[in-house]
Amino acid sequence: MHKILILSAVICIAYLPSILSIPTTGTCYGCSFVNNLGLDKRTKDRFRIILRDKSLTKREMDDQIEDLIKTQSPRIKEKFRTMKDNYEQKEAELRRKIQLAAEKLSPEARAAVQRMQAVSSNKDLTVDESNEKIKEIRRALSPKIRKELADGFKGIAPAPRGGNVGGRGRGNGNSGRGEQTRGAGTGEGCKKCGTGGKFQFNDDIDQIDSGENL
Repeated sequence: MHKILILSAVICIAYLPSILSIPTTGTCYGCSFVNNLGLDKRTKDRFRIILRDKSLTKREMDDQIEDLIKTQSPRIKEKFRTMKDNYEQKEAELRRKIQLAAEKLSPEARAAVQRMQAVSSNKDLTVDESNEKIKEIRRALSPKIRKELADGFKGIAPAPRGGNVGGRGRGNGNSGRGEQTRGAGTGEGCKKCGTGGKFQFNDDIDQIDSGENL
């Protein structure tokens, strides 16, 4: 379900477990998904427990969410699948744009993108492990390559809201929106959800965000 949950920012290669596919736009759909699916409070709470469990790999999270959906009414199951299909279509289009942009990059920059894509697609990692590996890849890049990536993927996807854009969001714990200052861009109001994995190519190395708070 991470596919719906976390849609990446600028380059949009954040990982979301396979059920809902890799990210698409610059906002976290985990919140709207859980809140708008028509779930009762008990089921919502079960979703949130799964999404906040940092010990789960992305594959395990997918499996647990699928198991939970199986217990729901036909109406909710249909709505879930419709949302999944919608985001998968957006994902396919975004991947096409990323591929076209990557073809114009230098060999070193393209290799960096491929390494990050491999991490984001690895379902046997937890979200935190994915975040850290992507950070390590970005930290190893020269300023020149980081700038090339930032410029090369500019405009491919809309920038995320609130604390997710180039600064630390001092979220209120509900929306994950908050005041922005240049810095880590962690979006603290969202971070509690523990469903991150997205990254942006800009001048700030640690520009990796969690999903919005549920």
